[in-house]
Amino acid sequence: MQEVVSPMTGRQPDGSLRGRVIGSYPLLDEAESLKALGAAVQAYDHGRGEWPTMSVAGCIAAVEKFTAIISQQKTDIVRLLM
Repeated sequence: MQEVVSPMTGRQPDGSLRGRVIGSYPLLDEAESLKALGAAVQAYDHGRGEWPTMSVAGCIAAVEKFTAIISQQKTDIVRLLM
């Protein structure tokens, strides 16, 4: 996993300064990348997958859930954008 570090530093227990880890993402080799891509293609299923065939109410519920989760990160997101 590769860490995403904020440019805003904080003091570490050893006294050093380091940016706060705000996320991470996997480092994939070609085979793992193709596997992830294959999973995404299968999930979309030429427009017949779960998201493209979900009801409007289902899409709204999913977006509301995402909004609730991302809203908890509002302060960090605002700091990063500034």
